[in-house]
Amino acid sequence: MKKKIETLERKRSLATVTNLNELRKQLRSLENEQMTQPMSPHKEKKIIEVISGIHTKIREEEDRLNKDPKLKKAIEEEKIIKQKAEKQHDQVEKLATRAQEEHELMIKLIQQLDNLIKKVNIVQESIVMTKIEADNVHKGFIECVDKIHDFERQISASQEIKRKTKKAAEVSIAQKEANEIFERFKRGEKLSTEDLMALQKAGLI
Repeated sequence: MKKKIETLERKRSLATVTNLNELRKQLRSLENEQMTQPMSPHKEKKIIEVISGIHTKIREEEDRLNKDPKLKKAIEEEKIIKQKAEKQHDQVEKLATRAQEEHELMIKLIQQLDNLIKKVNIVQESIVMTKIEADNVHKGFIECVDKIHDFERQISASQEIKRKTKKAAEVSIAQKEANEIFERFKRGEKLSTEDLMALQKAGLI
C-alpha cells in the first residue's frame, strides 16, 4: 500500500512538477544541519526561513495530493490497514505475554514434577528395601517355626521315651515284687489281699 501511495504521489508530483519525496528529504537534511552544525544567528535565521518555506510547500502539495480520489482512497486504505496491523500487534503482544506466563508456569510445574519424581523414587527405594527386609524376617520366622516344630517333636519323643522307661521300670518293680510274693506263697506263707492283687496284676494267678 505504501508503494502504491508513493507511486501515485510520484505521478502527481511529476504532473505538478513538485517532488514531494525530495522536499521531505531536503527538509530532514536542513533540520539535521540546524540541530547539529554551529552557525551564526543570521545563517540560522535563513535556514529556519527555508525550512518554513519547505513545510509550506509540503503542506500545499499534500493538500493537492489529498484531492486526488485515487490517492485519497489509497491513504484511507493505508490507515485502515495500519489500524488493523496495530490491533494485530497488540493481540500479538498480549498473546506473547500470556505465552511467557504459561511458559513460566510450565517451567514451575516441571520443577515440581521433578521434585515429586525424586520423592517417589526415594519412597519406591524405601519400599523395595522394606520388602527385602520383610522377606528376610519372614524367612527367619519360617526357620524359627521349623526349629520349634523340631524341638516339639524331640520333646515329644523324649517324653514318650521317659514314659515308656518309667512304665517299664514300674512293670519291672511290680514283677519283682510279684515274684517275691509268689515265692512266699510257694513257701506256704499267708498272703494279704494286696499281695493277691499284685500277683493278679503280674499275671501269676
